[in-house]
Amino acid sequence: MMRSEGTSVITLSKNIGSQLHPHPHPHPHHRRLKMMGIKKSSIAPRGASSSSPSSLKKKEFYDDASSEPDVLIVQSKNKRIMYSTTREINVQEVSDLCDKVGWPKRPEEKLKIALENSFLVAQMYVCSSSSSNNKNKEEEEEKLIATCRATSDHAFNACLWDIIVDPEYQGQGLGKAIVSHSIRALLARDVANVTLFADKDVVEFYERLGFVTDADGVKGMFLYPNVEGE
Repeated sequence: MMRSEGTSVITLSKNIGSQLHPHPHPHPHHRRLKMMGIKKSSIAPRGASSSSPSSLKKKEFYDDASSEPDVLIVQSKNKRIMYSTTREINVQEVSDLCDKVGWPKRPEEKLKIALENSFLVAQMYVCSSSSSNNKNKEEEEEKLIATCRATSDHAFNACLWDIIVDPEYQGQGLGKAIVSHSIRALLARDVANVTLFADKDVVEFYERLGFVTDADGVKGMFLYPNVEGE
């Protein structure tokens, strides 16, 4: 989500949150402490392969690697769309996705810092199967098509950011899917309140997902420091 003059703060409805709340993990506080141990060199920078030592397999930082398994969203004969909070993160993939939706260019080093300091990074990706030279073996390729990340105090509050869906895959319900599954993941980590920033033209979309504006009279307020120092 890009902040602009038409940006509003909207909060997940308490009723919707309780409906989405899955069975809690037996050790949520211990797991959050594990997440805080992510090192700054753990995300793959531009050009790095998924096997690079600098890539991040987030499940390594959970006390239970299966606590947030990948979720199958859509399946066809040779293609699957998956949701994951544990897939390796590659800065180049995320940067390219930002470019596809026309967002202002972000310095990749800053994008890397934002990703590695996020409480949750959700990815939706397409797995396509194709025949290799060996007729008895199929190769599978992955393509990132959507992202969503959250910052949090690891206890009470979380805020969703950078909800992006590849234009090629928009209009198929994938935006709703990645937000809904990310909310479930946050609630499973014992976070009580979920908010996000929404431009005025997409507020209605998030309201359909259970978010409300001005919840309990709370107003979102912004401070824009004067860049000229006046």
